[in-house]
Amino acid sequence: MGRQDVGLWSIPVLAILKQALICDCDRLHELASKPLDVRHMIGLSDVLD
Repeated sequence: MGRQDVGLWSIPVLAILKQALICDCDRLHELASKPLDVRHMIGLSDVLD
């Protein structure tokens, strides 16, 4: 269940982003899905799925 390519490293990175930006889960999902900087930070490929 869930994405196969998301590792454990992404959990603390996304949690820190959520706290630092004081954003809701929808905004966090948008950040994790689109900007390549965040995708690269959590270890996903540079090519969008």
